[in-house]
Amino acid sequence: MISIFLLATASFAALTSAAPTWVDSRPDVTTLPNGVDTGKIVAVMKNVPLAVSGIPTLSGRDDLQSLPTILQDGKDKLTDVSTALNTLLASDNTVSAETLTPFIQQSGAILSDLLTAAKLLQGQPQEAILGVGGTVKDVATLVWAIVSLVVGILATVLKAASPATEVIQPVIDTVGSVLGELVPFLLSLVDGLLVILGPLLSSVFSLLGGLGLGNLLQSVTSQLPQL
Repeated sequence: MISIFLLATASFAALTSAAPTWVDSRPDVTTLPNGVDTGKIVAVMKNVPLAVSGIPTLSGRDDLQSLPTILQDGKDKLTDVSTALNTLLASDNTVSAETLTPFIQQSGAILSDLLTAAKLLQGQPQEAILGVGGTVKDVATLVWAIVSLVVGILATVLKAASPATEVIQPVIDTVGSVLGELVPFLLSLVDGLLVILGPLLSSVFSLLGGLGLGNLLQSVTSQLPQL
């Protein structure tokens, strides 16, 4: 797992060296399940890409958005969910699993909306999907950020809900199903995305088993090419 993590770190460094200007919006993901190597989790989450400025729109089509725009919108909304969750837990760390469930449901709804919007781009040429000035690196950066944010939210909820995790497990499985559809679809939509995104996703997926998110990992990876 260490070699995968180092590969992901190196890949991210190369990816961001030519990336646009970023605006800091990373979530605080330091509350994690007992027994998990928090150092590696926090290291991954600290590298979650920040918000891309100047995301391009879909040139020549007023009814559609470019994929980077769609992904940025989803990332911003997930960041809001993460911030609200951490704010709640900072003021009350004894909240019930039922109180925490809506945070997972909101994350799943955001992913579903993102998938619906991205599917409207199916059949468009690559330059239209990426938008004016958009690159495959932009898409890879944003997809990795989204997956990392979802994992961070789920990990935080699992820690806070313990030991009553059976209450939220069905909701987590639902999120896993959506994520399991979203990531492979995006890989099929954007040429060359797997080459850049694969090592980055591996760094996140390698942590899911230790977080008690084995079902989510299976939902996603069962539909992916070998990473």
